[in-house]
Amino acid sequence: MWPSISIQATQGRENLKGYNLILLDDNNSHVQAFIYADQWNSMAVNIDEGSIYVISNFYTKEATGSCRPVSSKILINFSPSTTVQKLTEDDFMIPLHKFEFVDLGDLFSMATKCPNDEYPEYSTDIIGVVEDFEHISSIKTKFGQRNIVRFRITDGRNSHKVSIWGDLAVKAENDYNKAVETPVIAIVTSTRLKTYKYSVQISSLPSSKLFLNMDSDSVVAMRYRLEEEGYTVSQQSTGTPQEPVAQKVQNVEEADWWYNSCSDCEGEVEKVEGKLTCTNCTNKTIAIPEKRYRIVILAEDSSEAYNFILMDRATRRLTGMTATKMQSEMLKAS
Repeated sequence: MWPSISIQATQGRENLKGYNLILLDDNNSHVQAFIYADQWNSMAVNIDEGSIYVISNFYTKEATGSCRPVSSKILINFSPSTTVQKLTEDDFMIPLHKFEFVDLGDLFSMATKCPNDEYPEYSTDIIGVVEDFEHISSIKTKFGQRNIVRFRITDGRNSHKVSIWGDLAVKAENDYNKAVETPVIAIVTSTRLKTYKYSVQISSLPSSKLFLNMDSDSVVAMRYRLEEEGYTVSQQSTGTPQEPVAQKVQNVEEADWWYNSCSDCEGEVEKVEGKLTCTNCTNKTIAIPEKRYRIVILAEDSSEAYNFILMDRATRRLTGMTATKMQSEMLKAS
């Protein structure tokens, strides 16, 4: 959730237009929504990040504009007749977050598709290890003095410069100072890509969020990937690598009760030339695949035996956790 602000150049004042939301449902689908400022102020229920609501009587339109934070083609608009009801019970089937990660190796080709003086249609979500963290500073910009934090983000194969601006820079500084587990893994959402001297420059936007060492399936999957590929922290980084648990991961994987899936079509991904690729999505590279359940169960009676396959949605309802979370819990118990 973030405000939409326009700056009146003649008067130098900021004008609040409304608030943007990203809504998720139990099918792991997400969509952007917008509430005008006057409707926001007149709402009977406060909307908080992480809470569950039933929203009725809204209208939709085609999503337009640049640097859109989600790939959905529609935008939900709240109207004066829109009602919002907050639910008190928790629904673990609705995730708190959804990310559309782009592999760091694909960022340069994406950045060069759009000139630096133009904004792309979509912003970019990235995940990787924080290296060469530069603590917060303040610099003069055309918008006045602004806080900035800089670091490099890497997946062990590719590395790019990241700049975090404004209030998010303050959060980055505080969260990095509190980070205990190493290497520190960052998720940065809704970023803008530019190029400079054949390198990618990544910058935060007003819609950006930053998470360091987030308790999420994506971070767990990234740590597994780093361990499998033998990642070691560079000398310039202040972190230290974790003890490898690759042998334990191998033992879990041999159980063959899950598969790596594409976050868009949910199909199984394949490793092509060292990269996980979804052949259903025109050979799209998957930075961090989602692990999904696929459990084969043998049932029999006195006359016949049958194989049943429990797929992801049904198994999540039975277990109360995702396949990645289940794998992590099994590793902790082993």
